[in-house]
Amino acid sequence: MLRKSIVATVVALAVSGMAMAQSQTPPAAPAPAYLIAHVQVTDPEGWKQYITALPGTLAPYHVKTLARAPAVIIDASTPPAGSTVILAFNSMDDLKAWWNSPAYQQIIPLREKSANTIVYALPGLPPAQ
Repeated sequence: MLRKSIVATVVALAVSGMAMAQSQTPPAAPAPAYLIAHVQVTDPEGWKQYITALPGTLAPYHVKTLARAPAVIIDASTPPAGSTVILAFNSMDDLKAWWNSPAYQQIIPLREKSANTIVYALPGLPPAQ
């Protein structure tokens, strides 16, 4: 009887210890996401309006601009014309939330009338643990 009680106590302590250890493990951070845009400006005045409005739409999402420049030729391939922009978001959910936000949706017509663009998103690698 005493032996069963000791075994039951040890098992209960082990299980509760594992549960506590698991609850203390922080959840994994989401993988970042990147917006890539290839931009050929066709209407500089319209583009200025878009660029002026853009930062206000990005601010709530803590976006980092990683690159904004024309491509540099390094081999025989033809890089995209114009400039390439790479924006880093904390997660794909944040990127999609920004893209679908009323603030950004409102300025999309400015982008479309003032530049030829190819825009897409890439999921990043999850942070190293």
